[in-house]
Amino acid sequence: MLITLSTNQSYRIYAETAILPMLPMLALVLHQPIYMTQFLIPIFLLGTVVSKFLNTFGMTNALGEKRVLLLFGFISIISSLVCLNPNIATLLPAWFFQGVGVGVLTSITQGLIPQAGKDFLTTLSRLRRVFIWMPLVSTFITGFLIHYFNWQAGFIALSCFAMITWLFTLSTPIKRTKIIKEKKLGVLKSLSKNKLFLSYMLTISFAFSALIVLYTMTPVIFIRDLGWPENHYWIIIFTMTLGGFIASLITPWCVKRFQITQYVTLLLIIGIAGGLLTVLGSLFEQTPAFIISLFVTFFLTGVSTTAALSSIRKCLHSNFERILIIASAMLGIIQSIIAILFSYLAAHLFRADAFDMGVLLTLTYCFSLACFLFSLRFQATKSSCSK
Repeated sequence: MLITLSTNQSYRIYAETAILPMLPMLALVLHQPIYMTQFLIPIFLLGTVVSKFLNTFGMTNALGEKRVLLLFGFISIISSLVCLNPNIATLLPAWFFQGVGVGVLTSITQGLIPQAGKDFLTTLSRLRRVFIWMPLVSTFITGFLIHYFNWQAGFIALSCFAMITWLFTLSTPIKRTKIIKEKKLGVLKSLSKNKLFLSYMLTISFAFSALIVLYTMTPVIFIRDLGWPENHYWIIIFTMTLGGFIASLITPWCVKRFQITQYVTLLLIIGIAGGLLTVLGSLFEQTPAFIISLFVTFFLTGVSTTAALSSIRKCLHSNFERILIIASAMLGIIQSIIAILFSYLAAHLFRADAFDMGVLLTLTYCFSLACFLFSLRFQATKSSCSK
C-alpha cells in the first residue's frame, strides 16, 4: 500500500511538470505557433476539473477504488503513448485525458490513506519529504531527454512511470469504501457559504495562477526575445522548480518559528516583487539585465508560490480536517477554473511580452494577498492558523 500510494502521488507531480520544458520544442516539431502548444496547460487543468466531478459524484461508489485506479491509470498510460504521435490534433485531447487520469489518481489515493493505519501515516509524512524532489527531478529528466535525444523521449519516460504505477496498483489489495452521496452534497453546500474556506480557496487559486501565467507566456518570450534554442527552455523551468524545492525545505522551519500569517504575507509580497521586477526588466530587453530579471522572477515565483500554497493548505487542513477530502475536491475544481481563466488572459488578452507578463503576475499575487488578508478577519476564532 505504501509504495502504491507513493508512486501515484509522485506520478501526479511528475506529469504536471514534465510537459513544461517541452512546450517550445513541441511548437517547433509540430510546425505550430507557440500559442497552440500553450493550450496544453489549460487543457490539462480542464481534465483535472472533470476528474474532481467524476470522483465527487459517485464514481468510486459504483466501481470501487481499485477498479477506478486501474481504469484511469490505464488511461494515463494510453494518453502518454498517444502523445508520441507528432500531431497537434491528437496531442491536445490526449493531454486532456492525462489530466483526467492524474486528477482521479490523486483524489482517490488521498482518500485511501486512512486505510493504512497510524504507522503508515507516519511513514507517509516522511515520504512527503521525498515528494519535494519530484518537480526538480521531473524537469531535469525531461530537459536531459529532449536535449540529448528528442521530445518523444520525454513522453516515453512519462508512460513508463505510468506503467510502473499501474502495476503497483494492480498488486495492492485495496478495501472498498462507500460514502453517502447526500452527505457530500450537504458538505459542499456548507463549504460554499463558509467565508474562511472561500478566502483560503481564492488565496490558493490566485497564487497557483501566478505559475500558470509564467508557464503560458514565457515560451513566447524565451524564443522571440531571448532567441535561445528550444531544447534549452528547460533551464528556466528548472530555475523555478529549484526555488520551489528550496521553499519546501525552509517552510517547516519557518512555520515553527514565525506566525504563519506573517510568513504567508511575506511570501506573497515576494511574489509581487517578482512581478514588478519583470516589469522593470522589460525596460532593458535584449540585455543581460533582462535575462537576469527573468531568471530571478522564476526563482522568486517558485519560492513564493510553493511555500505559500504549502502553508495555506496547512491552515485549510487544520480548520476543515473532518471534511478534508470534499474540501480538497472543491478547492481543486475552483483552483483549476481560475487558473484556466488566467491562462486564457495570458494567451489571448495580453501581449506576449515581459511587461504584460510582469503586470499580470503582479495582479495575481495582489489578488492572492488581498484574499489572504481578508481571511484574517475569520481566523480570530480559528487559532490553529495563528502559529
